[in-house]
Amino acid sequence: LWLQTTLHINAFSTQILLSRGRFVPVWPTLALQSSPRTSTVKLLESNDDWGAPRFRDKPNKTSQEKTFIQGCLAQNELFAAVSKMSLNDLVNAFEKIQLSCDDIILKQGNSSQGDYVYLIADGQCTINVDGKTIPEPYGTLSRGKIFGEIGVLYNQPRAATIFVQSETAILFRVDGYTFQDILKKRRKDLQQMKQIDSIIYEIEGAKTLYSGKIIPPYQPERLWLWKQLDGTILSLSLKITLVTILASLAVVVYIKYQVFQYNNDVFVWSLDNIFQEIGPEKDVPIVQRLDLINQIWQYQKNLTTFVLTFFLSQSFSFWKDIYRTAREVQGSLDDFHLLLATNVKRNDGGTFTTESQNLLEEIGQYSRLFHIFLWASLAERYEILTTPAGLERMESRGLLTPKQLNVLEDLNVPGDQLFYAPLEWMMIRINQSMKEGFPLSEAKPSVQGEFLRKVCQLKGHREEIESKLAGRMPLAYVHLVQILVDTFVLIAPLALYPEIGAYSPVAVGILTFFYTGSLDLSKVFLDPLNNEKYSEDSIFMDLGILIRESNAASVRWYSAGGKLPF
Repeated sequence: LWLQTTLHINAFSTQILLSRGRFVPVWPTLALQSSPRTSTVKLLESNDDWGAPRFRDKPNKTSQEKTFIQGCLAQNELFAAVSKMSLNDLVNAFEKIQLSCDDIILKQGNSSQGDYVYLIADGQCTINVDGKTIPEPYGTLSRGKIFGEIGVLYNQPRAATIFVQSETAILFRVDGYTFQDILKKRRKDLQQMKQIDSIIYEIEGAKTLYSGKIIPPYQPERLWLWKQLDGTILSLSLKITLVTILASLAVVVYIKYQVFQYNNDVFVWSLDNIFQEIGPEKDVPIVQRLDLINQIWQYQKNLTTFVLTFFLSQSFSFWKDIYRTAREVQGSLDDFHLLLATNVKRNDGGTFTTESQNLLEEIGQYSRLFHIFLWASLAERYEILTTPAGLERMESRGLLTPKQLNVLEDLNVPGDQLFYAPLEWMMIRINQSMKEGFPLSEAKPSVQGEFLRKVCQLKGHREEIESKLAGRMPLAYVHLVQILVDTFVLIAPLALYPEIGAYSPVAVGILTFFYTGSLDLSKVFLDPLNNEKYSEDSIFMDLGILIRESNAASVRWYSAGGKLPF
């Protein structure tokens, strides 16, 4: 708190006078921890000019600019719960700045603490992540866009670099401390919003799981593959492998003890006594009994190997089917936009008419919503987007318009069926355009039928994925394979000793790793969307890649066909 007058502080009977111009921290730690006040602060002079200066009106804004800022904030769902007085304080706290082309506003990796939240008044800015520009339509920010609030709200490093793309840009900015003070949200709400924003980052491209690849990429070099741990079966099977090795060592020690007892020798605990005779003692009764277990185990080995190999093959086939269908969704969306871009009306010079551009952008936005809601209905980690909080946050981040938000909230459908709405909007808008005669008046009825076929394909692909996930593998089959592998591995320490003696722990470790690893790999293949979270760092698909590629396709065709050479 910057004092503009004289205050009197009484703490533990100690009186301190603070005069104008002195900086006082006002014990922010106690406020954050909801602790009782430790002292009394009293105003000694009558003066209205005191408090935090950041809440006072910045002088470089006109009344029209204030109205513009207030309108942008009012349309953003993030500020829906902010009181009118607090909203006015926030508007007053904005200051205007002017930047030139290529000026960097935010830099990826920089701290957000004490930084600013920005609002674009004029010009365009570009978003760059890891040296690459985010694909359209989310890679460019224009008038009315708010950015920088995510890092400030969560005290996280900047997730992207944002710089001025246009010749000049006029922005309004407010410091992060003021923004946090006014946006007083409960911790639970902030945590939920953080989860939603993390998913939106995946959709926009500011966050990736595998460096921009849909699954973890690999290099064919032997040494590189040997060095990998995360995203491999080694990370899943290492614990059970170590457990079985220790169990096998315990079996070896116990058998050696029985051998000493059989020979009427005194057993002394030492490595020499345990490993002085590596091979199995065939004449000892306990080893002879274990040999019978080995014979049974050999029969099970053949059965387990065959069943597990087939199970792994079927699981991988399931994973490939889901991947193929996911790509077919992309292909159908791509075909839809190609049909649209090549059938709308153009000017005499071959460029799109204004009405055609508006239609392409409108339907492109519907298709992006459809694809987001499709995966939100199938992948549990995305389903929060279809909740009221998720929809509101999507609107505040520009993925939804306020009108679309109102329509979706009024629909009497569950969240996992919201994808039907934008899919219908796409086809209805095509039909309306053809009926009105503009801008699809020249399209033939066969083209309208092709549009309808693509919409039905999209619906069918989504239902195909859902049905495959629902019937991926019968419980009885998975249960059988699990019991086969577990009993095979657990019996191995006993069964292998009659064959290789003290070397059995090594063999048990190898068998455990490959057999349990194959089973774990099969389970990962059966959960391509990671709904069970069985392997957080393994090979589930980065759905954000699929969505981002389709987002780029929604603007690709009218960008590529915007001008004609004939």
